[in-house]
Amino acid sequence: MAEHTGISSRLLAELFREVGTTVHAKFLDMRLERASVELRLSNDEARSAAEIGLRNGFKNASHFGRLFKAKYGLTPNECRNRG
Repeated sequence: MAEHTGISSRLLAELFREVGTTVHAKFLDMRLERASVELRLSNDEARSAAEIGLRNGFKNASHFGRLFKAKYGLTPNECRNRG
C-alpha cells in the first residue's frame, strides 16, 4: 500500500496511528465487512460461512468466527440467517 501511494511504510503507519488504527486493523476490518456482505447476500447454502471466511483471507473457520462475532455480535451463520 505504501509503495502504491509513493510514501514510506513508516509514514503510512504514522498516518493510520493518527486516526487511531493500524494498517493491519484496517485491512482486517475491510475483510470482515466484505465477508459480512457476502453472508447477507448469499442465497447459496452450498457455500458455507467457513468457505466465505477462507475466500476473504481468513486461515480457518474458528478464527474467522471469533473475529466476526467480536465485531458484529453475531456468528457468521447468524448473520447469514438474518439476511
